[in-house]
Amino acid sequence: MDDYYDLGTFGRAVTTNSPDAQRWFDRGLVWCYAFNRGEAVRCFRAALEHDDGCALAHWGLAYASAAYYNRVWADFPAEERAKVVAICREEIDAAMVQIETATAIEQALIRALADAFDANLLGEEDDFVRWNDTYAAGMRQVYAAFPDDLDVCCLCAEALVNRTPWQLWNLATGQPAEGADTLEAIALLERAMALADEREIAHPGL
Repeated sequence: MDDYYDLGTFGRAVTTNSPDAQRWFDRGLVWCYAFNRGEAVRCFRAALEHDDGCALAHWGLAYASAAYYNRVWADFPAEERAKVVAICREEIDAAMVQIETATAIEQALIRALADAFDANLLGEEDDFVRWNDTYAAGMRQVYAAFPDDLDVCCLCAEALVNRTPWQLWNLATGQPAEGADTLEAIALLERAMALADEREIAHPGL
């Protein structure tokens, strides 16, 4: 384990009694912020090998497996997308099984993602857009409850821009694109970066 990549000292304490599970969770989260979702998935799986009861590691595996800004749901071939959706649903269900052992903020993050991966919403291609909208709405609630948590700030801002990936601005006018949450995300991130500066925290996601 000591010969793994040096990812710095950033981490987020999660509910686990396993130092190894904590270590691999931290690595997975950093890789998510670095847009290396494949390695993040491997790290979260490693965390679960050390503690399968770690609810937020299950959340992390679902989160890292799903679509994101640089690879939206439409970019997945149909067969791969079906497999990924199944993994996301399985892992968030596993997180829900362990949710009573998690902290309040962990529970909020898990529930926001669980709502987004509601299998009952999925029937047509456009329903993936509804998943993104549902997750953004859920993360707004998490942010309202925990506005000073830097990871929550980062995840909420990401959820907002993921509603309209690569369509945040009207290039002709220089104004935010219609229907995009561009200004809300900017305000959230500027506040979060000010908090990080006050605390002297170099947050990799922000």
